[in-house]
Amino acid sequence: KYGNVSSLRAAWHRDDVDFDTASVPTREERLNTGDGVFRQTEQRNVVDFYLFWNELIPETIDFFAHVVKEADEGRQVVGAFYGYLYEFAGDPEFGHNAVARFPASDQLDFMAATASYFTRASGAGGDYARSPAASVRLHGKVWYHDNDVVSFLARRKMEAAGWRDDDPDWTRNLGLQLRSLGYTETPEKSRWMYRRGLGFALCHGMFQAWFDLHGGYFDAPELMAEVKALNQLAEEAVSWDRSSAAEILVVADEASCAWCRPRSPLLRELLLAPQNQLLRIGAPADHVLLDDLEHLDTSRYRFVVFLNCFQVATSLRRIITSKLKRDGKHLLWCSAAGWFSEMDGSADLCRDLTGFSVARVDGDGPAFRLTDETALKRFGPSSIGRREESGWRSLWSSTADLPAATYRELAGAAGVHLYNDRDDVLYACRSLLCLHAQDDGERCLGFPVEIRLRDALSGEVLGAGIRQWSGRFRAGETRLFHWREM
Repeated sequence: KYGNVSSLRAAWHRDDVDFDTASVPTREERLNTGDGVFRQTEQRNVVDFYLFWNELIPETIDFFAHVVKEADEGRQVVGAFYGYLYEFAGDPEFGHNAVARFPASDQLDFMAATASYFTRASGAGGDYARSPAASVRLHGKVWYHDNDVVSFLARRKMEAAGWRDDDPDWTRNLGLQLRSLGYTETPEKSRWMYRRGLGFALCHGMFQAWFDLHGGYFDAPELMAEVKALNQLAEEAVSWDRSSAAEILVVADEASCAWCRPRSPLLRELLLAPQNQLLRIGAPADHVLLDDLEHLDTSRYRFVVFLNCFQVATSLRRIITSKLKRDGKHLLWCSAAGWFSEMDGSADLCRDLTGFSVARVDGDGPAFRLTDETALKRFGPSSIGRREESGWRSLWSSTADLPAATYRELAGAAGVHLYNDRDDVLYACRSLLCLHAQDDGERCLGFPVEIRLRDALSGEVLGAGIRQWSGRFRAGETRLFHWREM
């Protein structure tokens, strides 16, 4: 990385280090984050260690993928479970902050993951990727969605296997595991959960497999009939245009996590906490890594959310300026976006990127605040900084953990088309829409053009030459709609 000893010493602020004596930082060094939030630039040795440590994991996967490809002369597709940046809240100790290295491999064809276990509940939760899935597709790799949601049979089967609600071991605690695995009490609700999972996969261009996690969760005729119908739908959808219809772009960064301590509350607040709300805006969103802005066609995105982008290199600042600070786009910077460049860190660097002056806050609550509170505007229950720039709008929030209604208001103000105005889970691509209702009631779906709409499972035509459709949903109900422009 540094090429010569003098560059290494300058970066690490140490005159006694060279390539032979550079060592793994101690536990005390790794836990020490200077001001309690970020490491100081003098702790660059720890940052470099975490970058190395996280890259080591996909490099090891790549090594064994090469062994497999060589052994079978390239006849099989090869992949691995990886990419839990969101799920592990960017924890630099966990080794999952190098998703960018995975698609770069010539040996790896797919990356496998289940949906998150944190908020799977019917109605209140949804399926979301554990890391920025659009970056994997951008580089020609397949995202393998391992759908392991359990059915209404789970409680009785887990109880029979000795799981108990009062077990202090979380891996054997029945109540906790049922919540994590998306347990529902009836066959009908289980079928709705299956539809939600498939809708998530189809609308994001993923491959899906059904995974019977502990064995026996599909042992009911009505469930297997549902799986058969959904598999047939998936086969039919192969011929549809399922490219992204997103006008919202969500950007996360892996290298920035190295500036935070293990189990950082700030990273959790910025990476994991907002995911369930971002599903409920009423419009689809693409999630990418910061480095992939260079490769991405950003022209159709109107609203861009920067989650944990603390470190933004000079080259990336130029790319953001040329590709995003234009065409009336609205950019939402969360927390201390842009605080670091390649080697330095300061509030001035943050202001240069975002236009906002922010300061570190001690104690409980947000880690950073605006120093100019006159820039704060109300968006629903949230206070958001707003600046009108030349050809674009700059927005700032102390957190990414905003209510779905606030994200919806911000997206609408940016000109994003909203398919739904309720806090329901919604997935959409250019020919499919999936809605999972959080409660009972009427829903009105709006489309950007006149369309022909049909129920994707039954085939029933619901309208032609329409831009709106209304129907009643029950709590937890999932419906899949096939639509095409007329």
